Amino acid sequence: MVFRVLATVQGRQLKKIVANRDAAELLAVQWRQGQANSLVCLPTRFAPHQLRDAEAAQRMVETLGISLLDAATFALRNYKAAALNIPPLSDAIEQYLAARQDRSIAHQKSLRNTLHRLARFVHTKDLGQVQAPQVSAWLNAVTAGRAPKTFNTLLENLCAFFSWCVEKGWILHSPAKGLEKKKLRRSMPVVLSPERAAALMADVEATRPTSCCDQRYRPSVKSANCCDDEK
Repeated sequence: MVFRVLATVQGRQLKKIVANRDAAELLAVQWRQGQANSLVCLPTRFAPHQLRDAEAAQRMVETLGISLLDAATFALRNYKAAALNIPPLSDAIEQYLAARQDRSIAHQKSLRNTLHRLARFVHTKDLGQVQAPQVSAWLNAVTAGRAPKTFNTLLENLCAFFSWCVEKGWILHSPAKGLEKKKLRRSMPVVLSPERAAALMADVEATRPTSCCDQRYRPSVKSANCCDDEK
């Protein structure tokens, strides 16, 4: 069974065949409201009643200045926090540190210092409220004037922690994801010219002569006529 919808909108004859009554009624309402000319037809897997709910929700969240996806993300985060007993930021940090006791003492100290300092900086107890701009601002503030390696170490610690929280299902995404490491500046080694290398070797031979009997330079295998006085 199919349904045929007929309408005249602004003098234009419209006709369409749909699969079920819900779809027919939705289409008739849209046409009656004179929206046919402004509608953009897109494929969707929504049932007609789901589409009506989505459109109604979109009109509601527009009054808040956010998108429907933003509203859904916020609802999911807070619903999961209540349903799954997601810990606050400080407790999540302590649970993570406890799970990393198999690491070296130096690594554990680095993780603890990084996470505790970040927690004091963001001024929030909610793990889900830590945002990428806050993480970036903290990293730039505490590493100002320091070597790029310090920035990269702190970023690695944060990435490890927030990725662990994602795996636990406590947050939807890591606020440290996407932050780029700083490039390390490595100085070129000093390269001697052939002349200077030759002069250096000549000076070593003149000032630091060696013998096969010298304990520091003793060969692994003695020649037959070496160190006869030791026989």
